[in-house]
Amino acid sequence: MDNVMLSEQKRLWEGLKLHPAWKELMEMAQTQVEGRRATVLEPMSPGQEYYREFLKGEIAGIQTFMLLVDTAIETLEIEIERLNKEQGNG
Repeated sequence: MDNVMLSEQKRLWEGLKLHPAWKELMEMAQTQVEGRRATVLEPMSPGQEYYREFLKGEIAGIQTFMLLVDTAIETLEIEIERLNKEQGNG
Protein backbone atom coordinates (compact mmCIF):
# COMPACT_ATOMS: atom_id res chain seq x y z
CA MET A 1 0.00 0.00 0.00
CA ASP A 2 1.36 3.45 -0.82
CA ASN A 3 1.46 6.60 1.30
CA VAL A 4 -1.54 8.14 -0.43
CA MET A 5 -3.76 5.16 0.36
CA LEU A 6 -2.46 4.93 3.92
CA SER A 7 -3.02 8.65 4.46
CA GLU A 8 -6.55 8.36 3.10
CA GLN A 9 -7.30 5.46 5.44
CA LYS A 10 -5.91 7.47 8.36
CA ARG A 11 -8.05 10.44 7.36
CA LEU A 12 -11.16 8.24 7.30
CA TRP A 13 -10.45 6.85 10.77
CA GLU A 14 -9.82 10.36 12.09
CA GLY A 15 -13.07 11.47 10.47
CA LEU A 16 -14.91 8.76 12.37
CA LYS A 17 -13.63 10.20 15.64
CA LEU A 18 -14.83 13.66 14.59
CA HIS A 19 -18.35 12.42 13.80
CA PRO A 20 -20.91 13.82 16.26
CA ALA A 21 -22.08 10.35 17.25
CA TRP A 22 -18.57 9.16 18.13
CA LYS A 23 -18.56 10.72 21.61
CA GLU A 24 -22.01 9.29 22.27
CA LEU A 25 -20.91 5.83 21.15
CA MET A 26 -17.88 5.95 23.47
CA GLU A 27 -20.07 7.11 26.36
CA MET A 28 -22.47 4.23 25.71
CA ALA A 29 -19.59 1.75 25.65
CA GLN A 30 -18.18 3.17 28.90
CA THR A 31 -21.60 2.87 30.53
CA GLN A 32 -21.72 -0.79 29.48
CA VAL A 33 -18.27 -1.37 30.99
CA GLU A 34 -19.21 0.33 34.26
CA GLY A 35 -22.43 -1.68 34.59
CA ARG A 36 -20.60 -4.93 34.07
CA ARG A 37 -17.83 -3.96 36.49
CA ALA A 38 -20.40 -3.20 39.17
CA THR A 39 -21.95 -6.63 38.63
CA VAL A 40 -18.54 -8.34 38.75
CA LEU A 41 -17.79 -6.68 42.10
CA GLU A 42 -21.10 -7.75 43.67
CA PRO A 43 -21.16 -10.88 45.79
CA MET A 44 -22.32 -13.85 43.74
CA SER A 45 -23.81 -17.13 44.73
CA PRO A 46 -21.75 -20.28 44.45
CA GLY A 47 -21.88 -21.54 40.91
CA GLN A 48 -21.89 -18.08 39.35
CA GLU A 49 -18.14 -18.00 38.82
CA TYR A 50 -18.57 -18.68 35.11
CA TYR A 51 -20.98 -15.78 34.78
CA ARG A 52 -18.43 -13.50 36.48
CA GLU A 53 -15.74 -14.65 34.04
CA PHE A 54 -18.15 -14.11 31.15
CA LEU A 55 -18.70 -10.53 32.30
CA LYS A 56 -14.95 -9.98 32.58
CA GLY A 57 -14.61 -11.14 28.97
CA GLU A 58 -17.33 -8.74 27.89
CA ILE A 59 -15.57 -5.90 29.69
CA ALA A 60 -12.31 -6.71 27.92
CA GLY A 61 -14.09 -6.88 24.57
CA ILE A 62 -15.82 -3.54 25.01
CA GLN A 63 -12.57 -1.91 26.13
CA THR A 64 -10.81 -3.32 23.07
CA PHE A 65 -13.57 -1.94 20.85
CA MET A 66 -13.11 1.48 22.46
CA LEU A 67 -9.41 1.47 21.53
CA LEU A 68 -9.78 0.17 17.97
CA VAL A 69 -9.91 3.49 16.12
CA ASP A 70 -6.98 4.99 18.03
CA THR A 71 -5.01 1.80 17.42
CA ALA A 72 -5.81 1.89 13.70
CA ILE A 73 -4.71 5.53 13.46
CA GLU A 74 -1.50 4.84 15.37
CA THR A 75 -0.71 1.80 13.20
CA LEU A 76 -1.24 3.83 10.03
CA GLU A 77 0.98 6.64 11.34
CA ILE A 78 3.76 4.13 11.99
CA GLU A 79 3.34 2.61 8.53
CA ILE A 80 3.33 6.04 6.85
CA GLU A 81 6.49 7.00 8.73
CA ARG A 82 8.15 3.73 7.74
CA LEU A 83 7.30 4.25 4.08
CA ASN A 84 8.54 7.85 4.21
CA LYS A 85 11.87 6.65 5.59
CA GLU A 86 12.13 3.96 2.92
CA GLN A 87 11.43 6.53 0.22
CA GLY A 88 13.83 9.05 1.75
CA ASN A 89 11.05 11.51 2.59
CA GLY A 90 11.47 11.57 6.31
